[in-house]
Amino acid sequence: HELSHTWVAEKAGLKVKEVELFPFGGVARLAGGLEYNPSLEIKVAFAGPLSNFFLLFLGLLARRYVNWNGYYWQLFQTINLTMGLFNLLPAFPLDGGRILRALLSYRLGIAEATYRTCLWGKYCSLGLVLLGLLSLYSGFSDLNIIVVAVFIYYAASKQEEANLYVFLLYL
Repeated sequence: HELSHTWVAEKAGLKVKEVELFPFGGVARLAGGLEYNPSLEIKVAFAGPLSNFFLLFLGLLARRYVNWNGYYWQLFQTINLTMGLFNLLPAFPLDGGRILRALLSYRLGIAEATYRTCLWGKYCSLGLVLLGLLSLYSGFSDLNIIVVAVFIYYAASKQEEANLYVFLLYL
């Protein structure tokens, strides 16, 4: 997923500073102000989920032509489907939030688009906390959804704080 982001960014001439992996996700840090080029930001952001859907497709082919079945096939498919769909949520800093920011920036400008997608990211994270608490109460899930929601809220808050600097750099 993160390698797909970096590959598309490097093909577009952006420099990748680092890729940081966490137990619940990752971040590709790019140099060069990707947020100031909305069409490129959409391409780079969409590359991650697209790679998950491509791996999902390869898993389906492997099941059919190589007879790969069982627990590991199911896990592979579930992880790629979940990662692809989850990252398309329109909550900043997820890929869907970055795509939404890029689309909004055409009409609102980068500062207002960043502010709105950060706010939407916070709202989505609160919704995920509620979903996590309900699924935890029902015995359907564990704390993972809540931990991811806290990460999204924190990252959206940090980006919102840095929004003034993003705008000043844009000027």
